[in-house]
Amino acid sequence: MKNKRALAALFFTPIILLVFLAILNNKPEASHNIASLIVSGVEVTAEIADSPSEKMQGLMFRKTLGENEGMFFIYENEDYYSYWMKNTFIPLDLIWLDSDYTVVDIKTNAPPCLEETCPSYKPATPARYVLELNAGWSEKNSLKIGDKIEKK
Repeated sequence: MKNKRALAALFFTPIILLVFLAILNNKPEASHNIASLIVSGVEVTAEIADSPSEKMQGLMFRKTLGENEGMFFIYENEDYYSYWMKNTFIPLDLIWLDSDYTVVDIKTNAPPCLEETCPSYKPATPARYVLELNAGWSEKNSLKIGDKIEKK
């Protein structure tokens, strides 16, 4: 009987340890995937989207977004990055920034789009970063083209 218990302990202990380690490893790395930005004097916490899959997913299928929360898209070079609201349930402000974190364009109140075909929004000036915030945030906080955003 003792041998069976010892054998069971030898068998199950590593499995339990592996499950525990897998759970710990699955926790999001908050400091790596989050940007703290100062926008119009307000601290904004934004999820970073820098991989192709994160950029493609964006805020699709999200039902809520905190008041001073958003998503921060990072590109290697400045270009005319176009955005659409396909499968996005939250109306958003889209804010394009150049390499110096200067606001170069803003699309306010982009409506959700659950249709097959959705309009796309493109900046008038090349940008390197795009910040998505709740619709109305830019107006509420007096954000305008030419303003600088600070990355903490």
